[in-house]
Amino acid sequence: MRKIKILFLAADPSDAARLRLGQELRDIREKLQLAKQRNSFALESRESVRPTDISQAIFDVEPQIVHFSGHGMSTGELCFENIEGKVKPISTEALANLFGLVSKQINCVVLNACFSESQAKAIAKFVPFVIGMNNTIGDKAAIVFSAGFYKALGAGNLAPEAFKFACNEIQLEGIPEHSTPILFQSKSSKSSRTNLKKSVPLLLAIAASIPTGLVASDFLSLQSQIKAEGYFNSGVEKIDRDDLPGALSELDQAIRLNPNYVEALSSRGNVHFALGSVEEALEDLHKAMHLDPNYAEAYISRGVIRSIVDPEGAISDFNKALQIDSQNALAYFNRGSFYSRQGDLQQAVSDLSKAIEINPDFFEAYNVRGETYSQLLNFNPAIEDFNKAIRLNPSHASAYSNLGSVYFILGQRLGNNEFIDQALYNLDKAIQLKSDFAQAYKNRGDAHSSLGNRELAIQNYQAAADLYRKQGDTEKYHKLLELLGIML
Repeated sequence: MRKIKILFLAADPSDAARLRLGQELRDIREKLQLAKQRNSFALESRESVRPTDISQAIFDVEPQIVHFSGHGMSTGELCFENIEGKVKPISTEALANLFGLVSKQINCVVLNACFSESQAKAIAKFVPFVIGMNNTIGDKAAIVFSAGFYKALGAGNLAPEAFKFACNEIQLEGIPEHSTPILFQSKSSKSSRTNLKKSVPLLLAIAASIPTGLVASDFLSLQSQIKAEGYFNSGVEKIDRDDLPGALSELDQAIRLNPNYVEALSSRGNVHFALGSVEEALEDLHKAMHLDPNYAEAYISRGVIRSIVDPEGAISDFNKALQIDSQNALAYFNRGSFYSRQGDLQQAVSDLSKAIEINPDFFEAYNVRGETYSQLLNFNPAIEDFNKAIRLNPSHASAYSNLGSVYFILGQRLGNNEFIDQALYNLDKAIQLKSDFAQAYKNRGDAHSSLGNRELAIQNYQAAADLYRKQGDTEKYHKLLELLGIML
């Protein structure tokens, strides 16, 4: 049976306060040796680690869990050793990027060092489970935490449960630092209309689920499970970068290794839909639903697809998702967006508000609610929502464009050119962020036209017309040609 490999990295520079890292390693080893699932784990260690040693150790060991024990700086950097054995900090970005390069194989990272919370958060963009410390942590608490964490893993618990047991171990010892460890767990923090991102569970103790006496060929090997998760993580990362063909390739690999991988099937369905392959999208989503009838995200995704041609079916799917998970912000968001497009604006506001209540950082929900308020001519709350979306996501071109449109409408209604200037500022920002944003060029042309800037208006209308033509929106293209014919 393939074992889950743990790589223990230690750095204790000579010019920093000495730590009992050897004791921590001994306690971890002891807890794993005594564990019920002791044959499922292999522990490897590297001491006096320098920055370039990290990748070499990962290449050599090929771990699924990486544990760092050492010092952290108040700025969030972890301290390794230079050639003289003295402190050598590594930037948060550099270390996070390293884990991004090896994210296919690593499922959990433990940073048992002071002030490592920001580093943990950065690594969590690439790795499903990352633990850091939100303040200083004493030697005793750090050792107790590590021993408790691996004791719980060895008993067959998954990472989130093991984390809770480890924090409780600190509390049981009467040490007032049980709130210092922080767990970052990958999940869908960015939501879009196609629900492309989905978090991955960590199968740390899968060996415990294989009954004694059955041959390994009757089950997916642990290595295949881990590789499948790695491809899935890479696919999610490529989705986040809008590399949909690359994401599709990675998700194909994950499903090849594990044909019953519900999350991967659902995500691949979303990618197929985004690429215009509706039949393939529905095939993947139906298989995900068959494998797990209570997987709410698959119903949400199918609802998005059905909203194009089957409004009743779409609402049924969104309702089913909420029946499964009444606190699913994405389900409320997609149902609210659908209601907004259908003109049921009050119901749309209600659903979008519920999505925001559940997830106050859901920037796209603020943007769509702002659009809905605009349709209701409630301009003040619309402006508040667009500004909130921009604060949460300063690169949100659509929110800038929508904000510009509202200011333009107010300027026209009130005869106030200061609002028109505000409109132009926000439309400029939208175009800076998204140079092929046809509607923003068209709206900026309207704003310049209202101020009597004829040449600038024509330039923007021409740019918008060219983009509409390239994007296949013939109706808007011909309307702009008519407008330009009048102006020229």
